[in-house]
Amino acid sequence: MNKRGEALENLIFSKNLTIINKGTQPTCITCRAESTIDVTMATGDTTNLVRNWKVHPDDFSSDHRLIEFGITISAQPPLYSRNWRLGDFSIFRKSLDEMMTSPLKSLSTRILEGEVKHFYVSVLKALNKSHPVQPCSAPLRKATWWNKEAEKLRREVKVSSSRFRRNGSEGKFSLLIAARRAGFSKLTRKLKRKEWANFCEEADSPPKMARLYKIFQGEENKALGLMKDSNGEFCTTPEACINLLMDTHFPGSVSHMTM
Repeated sequence: MNKRGEALENLIFSKNLTIINKGTQPTCITCRAESTIDVTMATGDTTNLVRNWKVHPDDFSSDHRLIEFGITISAQPPLYSRNWRLGDFSIFRKSLDEMMTSPLKSLSTRILEGEVKHFYVSVLKALNKSHPVQPCSAPLRKATWWNKEAEKLRREVKVSSSRFRRNGSEGKFSLLIAARRAGFSKLTRKLKRKEWANFCEEADSPPKMARLYKIFQGEENKALGLMKDSNGEFCTTPEACINLLMDTHFPGSVSHMTM
């Protein structure tokens, strides 16, 4: 065992890891040799969750084989959201007007607290009518850059790899596989870059520009609230809304509870 092997062994023992690999099928196949240098490890808590570990037989344009395994996890609760573009704000305004009460003649802390809570609930009910909450869905998008030429080269790589595994190591044949893999990788990079260039050039409308901006900014959850304080944070409870209203419209006032 060399120094890298000793370092890996020390890591496994120090972190209490378990090796998931099953069988003796090689994970790396080259024109010179076959070996099992790719190791899948898991902690003690997750070892029993891993199932059906195997080395994929197909070629994926690499000397290293694709490793597949499943993980048993509990189902996550579905996420819900509102589609603000497909909603009808006229229904929202009409519903909100029907639920709002007439202006009050006198105000107190108790009355103001009740009115803010009523307004908060009324807005949610109106939104449920105009913009109902629906389960979030993330449909898979097809790779628009993929074409028949890429499919042809991909098929040639798979056929060459299968023949190589059946016939053993042959110098000319291994060079052929390497050349086809390099050609396939070069083509996919070219197609992806061309698709990205076309996408940027066609961003000539607000929806497309917004999508491009979202890609550059990365994924970020935007919290939606009814009121925002000076720090840019949304109020999430009726109490926070009351405090914000009091500080904004009655700065320096002292709260007196009314029985």
